[in-house]
Amino acid sequence: MIEKKIMFWAPRILSLLIALFFLSFSLEGFSSEFSWQEGFIHLILGLLIVGLTVLAWKYPKSGGLILFLFGGSFLLLARDGSLSYWLIGLVPVVTGILFYLSESKKSTK
Repeated sequence: MIEKKIMFWAPRILSLLIALFFLSFSLEGFSSEFSWQEGFIHLILGLLIVGLTVLAWKYPKSGGLILFLFGGSFLLLARDGSLSYWLIGLVPVVTGILFYLSESKKSTK
């Protein structure tokens, strides 16, 4: 029983945290060091993640696959050895896998 709840809520909480993480970067647009265009780009990326979260919440298999591909794109960029791409990319990959597995377990029972 508790495993089902954890498997249901873990990817949803993780995806909301990812969205908050990316949306927090849009606040740097209020700094004099950055232009409003840079903040706007981060806002678009954050809203994209919110959209993916809503999609994954409603359709866990499809949304999980898209989150997996989104994180995988960051991991492809990590080929240059930058640790930040690995850290940013692994969380959506794990979240996508959890979304997919949570729906797969539900459909097999």
